[in-house]
Amino acid sequence: MRLIIIVTTALTLVACSSKPFISTAEHQDKLKQRCISALADELKQDKAANNRCDYDAMMSMYLAKRLYETGADSHYAQCKTLHAEKEQVDECFKATQVKYYDNWMTMPPMKLAK
Repeated sequence: MRLIIIVTTALTLVACSSKPFISTAEHQDKLKQRCISALADELKQDKAANNRCDYDAMMSMYLAKRLYETGADSHYAQCKTLHAEKEQVDECFKATQVKYYDNWMTMPPMKLAK
């Protein structure tokens, strides 16, 4: 019973304190399209090459998300100092994410080890 109470309390605290993270699907799709457009013409229709581009884009965005999460608390705290309303804080936090991921897109494509 004690364990159930602890787990329920922990889940409630996590749910209440969660930050509004944005979807990175659009950025991932742009990375995939950039990879495909960089392929040689004969490889652009190759399923394996397209799958590799999809995988590389997915892993790049996974890395970007994990790196962003390391500084997310400080970004959220900055937004809380700038805004009083929760909706404004959340919008500010989402804007910092968009800026971060847009900046991530300007970096050269990742080459993942095979």
